[in-house]
Amino acid sequence: MNEQGRDVNMDLAKQQQKHHFVLSYLSIVYACLYLLYCHGCVELLSLHDLHTTQAFAHAKPMGQAAIHYYLLLITFFPLAGILVDLMKLSSNLVLCSVLCLCIAAGYLLPHWRLSASYLLLMSFSLSYSFIFVLTASHRYLSTDNFLYLLSILFSVTLFTSFICFSTYFSRLQEQYWAYYFIAPALLALVGFVLAAKYQPGSQLLLPHKQVFHSWLRALKDYRIWHAGIYAGLIFVPLSTFADFWGKSYLLTTYSFTPAVASLISHILLFGAVVGCPLMALLSRHTKLSTQLMLLCAFASFVLMLCILYLPIANIALLCALFFLCGISLSSYMLSFFVISTSHRGPEGAGLRFALTSSMKLLVSVGVITVTSHLLLAHWSGELHNHQIIYSHFNYAFTLSLIPVCIALAVIVAYLLHSLKIEELFRISTRQKPTPNQHTG
Repeated sequence: MNEQGRDVNMDLAKQQQKHHFVLSYLSIVYACLYLLYCHGCVELLSLHDLHTTQAFAHAKPMGQAAIHYYLLLITFFPLAGILVDLMKLSSNLVLCSVLCLCIAAGYLLPHWRLSASYLLLMSFSLSYSFIFVLTASHRYLSTDNFLYLLSILFSVTLFTSFICFSTYFSRLQEQYWAYYFIAPALLALVGFVLAAKYQPGSQLLLPHKQVFHSWLRALKDYRIWHAGIYAGLIFVPLSTFADFWGKSYLLTTYSFTPAVASLISHILLFGAVVGCPLMALLSRHTKLSTQLMLLCAFASFVLMLCILYLPIANIALLCALFFLCGISLSSYMLSFFVISTSHRGPEGAGLRFALTSSMKLLVSVGVITVTSHLLLAHWSGELHNHQIIYSHFNYAFTLSLIPVCIALAVIVAYLLHSLKIEELFRISTRQKPTPNQHTG
């Protein structure tokens, strides 16, 4: 019996080691694809000068091209979640490897890389790899390990955005990017090997009927909608201010050079990079995820008001406010953790994460669209070197939508916390031990 028990433990250890290796591989795939996706966005946006071509020549608001990228991801996230839920792990690995090969082919065919079809492929590959790694981590990792992996994934994502959209990155991208097809090609080969060596008996494949029922339960689950809306509202400063209006706002309000203004506005992203592991540690040790989301949303609201409306003469103080605000904004990561803890079963996990991801970007698309049209509607007609110049009052009025969104995030976090308290109360009353049960 002891030898048989040891054999079982060894098999479980090998299986767990295999799962960890697959999750490490998927994390690297997602990081690589996100880096190439950011490079593709920078390359395409450089071909379409947003200030002159869109805002001025065609009278379209700034951010229109980036909104198209977001809309593609919003569309592909649910599709990726459905595929991940329906297919076996080995089948998902094969599809992921095929997508990596197609991405590598795009860097060997420059004309195709700048086409709309390649942008569609890149958007689907990125959304699919993200949902795949989250779903696999949710199935094969413990709650604490899933939280730590989640923080690493979001930190890598935010750091990549910080690097790729910085001022100095455009000087380096033309020198070495021609060789970056090697990375996705090698990852594709590793994926094919993993898919071939993964034994069918060790794979988790649920009946389609059970998966469909789990999707229906997910659509009726208020926690998913609350968590997704919270993630979208608290993510607005990172997507709207750091990526779009932060640099021009600082140029208008302060006498900064363009390089300094761009660096300061992207300190929000760097603060979020540091904040994601910090949120994971705090949530792990306090076990108060929803309270932490509520506290961070309130802190973000106060800090964003200071950044937008207080005249700050000290550049060090301004950078500190941006950094602290970025740390508090990283609490959007906890929305995905709340989804994972509210439903630990494997069925329907892909669609749950996909809905949360789509709602996070959907709110950003709405705010970017509204702010773009508001700025253009109140534009005085001032131009400088064929670029539109907005006044400080224009920015102060339009960007007031950002603290409004954060205030709504405070309300949503409170509602989410209330739902969690009610659920815990129902569980405790339902599992109340009888006098005959052992209560120790």
